[in-house]
Amino acid sequence: MPPREPIGDDDCANPILVGFLREWWETARERNTKGITTYKHAYESMKACPIPFEHPKQAKVLKGLGDTLCDRLTESLADYCANNGIPMPKYKALNGDRRKSLAGGEPVMKKRKTAPRPYIPKVRSGPYALIIALKDADDNGEVLTKQQLINAAQPHCDASFDAPAEPGSYYTAWGSMKTLLEKQLVYTQGNPKRYQLTDEGLLVAKGIVDVVGEKDRPITQGPDESDLDEPVPSQARNSTRRKQTATEGTRGGNGNGISSTGNATTRSIPHTSIMSLSQALESEPDSGSDEDIASRSESVRVQRARLQALYSGAPRDYGQRRALLEHIPVQSNRTNAPTRSISAPTGNQSVVVQPPQRAITLPSLEPPTSNRVPPEPTFTTFKPSFLKAGTFTIELLLDNREVRSKTDREYLQNTLTDKGVTPLVRALKLGDALWIAREKGGKEREVVLDYIVERKRLDDLVGSIKDGRYHEQKFRLAKSGIKNVIYIVEDMTMRDVDPAMQESMDTAISSTQVVNGFFVKRTTKLDDTIRYLVRMTKLLENIYQKKDLYITPDELVDSRTYSALISHLEKTYPEFPFHLSYETFSTLVSKSASMTLRDTFLKMLMCTRGISLEKALEIQKSFETPYMLVAAYQQCKSDKEKCDLVMLKNSTAAQRRKIGSAASAKIAEVWSDIGY
Repeated sequence: MPPREPIGDDDCANPILVGFLREWWETARERNTKGITTYKHAYESMKACPIPFEHPKQAKVLKGLGDTLCDRLTESLADYCANNGIPMPKYKALNGDRRKSLAGGEPVMKKRKTAPRPYIPKVRSGPYALIIALKDADDNGEVLTKQQLINAAQPHCDASFDAPAEPGSYYTAWGSMKTLLEKQLVYTQGNPKRYQLTDEGLLVAKGIVDVVGEKDRPITQGPDESDLDEPVPSQARNSTRRKQTATEGTRGGNGNGISSTGNATTRSIPHTSIMSLSQALESEPDSGSDEDIASRSESVRVQRARLQALYSGAPRDYGQRRALLEHIPVQSNRTNAPTRSISAPTGNQSVVVQPPQRAITLPSLEPPTSNRVPPEPTFTTFKPSFLKAGTFTIELLLDNREVRSKTDREYLQNTLTDKGVTPLVRALKLGDALWIAREKGGKEREVVLDYIVERKRLDDLVGSIKDGRYHEQKFRLAKSGIKNVIYIVEDMTMRDVDPAMQESMDTAISSTQVVNGFFVKRTTKLDDTIRYLVRMTKLLENIYQKKDLYITPDELVDSRTYSALISHLEKTYPEFPFHLSYETFSTLVSKSASMTLRDTFLKMLMCTRGISLEKALEIQKSFETPYMLVAAYQQCKSDKEKCDLVMLKNSTAAQRRKIGSAASAKIAEVWSDIGY
């Protein structure tokens, strides 16, 4: 049906274009859409314009008309010309005489394009400290997690990265990381997130170091690495290396702003370090000889030009580069990262235990090019840190959503405390209770033990089966890597739950124990559950009181390769049970951060009736992503071939993982065009 004739206006210079805009404005008013104001301003501007336009794109000089509206006007005018047998005019840019403003008749001045000002953070601010810490890590071939980055950046910042500066405030110095990410100076990779400088960020960091140098960094004389029982951490080595550099530069006296107190050597901070770097660049020297003043002025000019050059020549298309960076192995260029050793107590002496050095590198994350199962990932050689027996306590963590009722929210923690176990109440990312080992002596490192509890009342179990939380929670528990999952079911009288769900409940409980391998503990009421948690806490205290806890390095943990990492550690170091730090574990099992494309695909497959987690995993071996499954269906020549596709692909699987014809047909109905 040809478009209707636009409403013209004989009083304006462009009646056809005004008619288009008026029609769109009236349609927007009828539908009450967000474009009402846009079309109104464009209509009024076009109607008031005294200049006739030969082509709609020339209307971009008017206020309220941009590329989008002009393109739409061009399409409408082309249809109008085609329907009325009128040739479509060609676009010609307006000359200077015709680019007039409507009010005063003055030529419309083009806005001068100015180069973006370089981002220069204030010295000893949050972003400054983060950039300096990331540059040090890049120089040492390291990739830092959040906590490692905070520890490395804190000495370079006057504000705290952990505690807000003022009461009632929620802002910490870590909030400046958002600015660095938005300005594309820092990028993240993996889960848990690891932070690195982008190409632009590295240029900025080098410019800052060139301008400020080492002047703002407190340099403390520390013990030599050979005098320590434990290897020096990477941050300490960086500080020692900077100290040695500063000492060599000032050897022979303390005339360069270095004061010594005991064994500590601290460089004084000049006045420019408390100003913003841009202010420092603009400041002029006010003392000294004429030659010194000229020399320093020239230095300031050169440094200012250097920073501007860094930004003017920086590449802008960061999206393509980041897409490439996503497929670079995390440890590919980190060959000189520092290692840590394991010390195991033997009598009264400390014996260094060196795990066998088996070379492994982090996996390449390039997308697969075929349906073949990707090769097993490999991991870098490392020497894990550990908590020595007797240096930690066993603590019970309780989820803050575990309550007896809405009016009695503290019954669980109060009862546990009365029975001799004081729980730590937190918002757990997974499970309702778990146990951690907390280090003594103020360090308070926290390590997650291999025990976690999921508590269900029968009515809650029925509700989770109906809304799908039951399968989702079990999926995340199985993926967490914790070996001992305790599934507590609190029995209730059947009058409290739906009798029609009795068979479903029995099947769910049996499946949890037999198929998933969880330990199912049935209690009669909440008080029995509390007594069980108390007994488990006492038991774990006895088990771990004489055991060392070995910690998996955070830099090796990634949600995409975590299962492979667990299997590798169990095979390679069977005598060392490894554990995750609590922070890393929480990030790894977070519902929002840990979901990958493959995880989402598994959950989508499990929505089909008859597809369990094991069967979904078997399907994913043949079709790793939804795109691969849909593409395979598109290559099928008949509906029969589509219905049997998944069944035939998994014909060699174990009996309980085989896909039957009925389930295969249901998957085909969902993922192909059968029935449409």
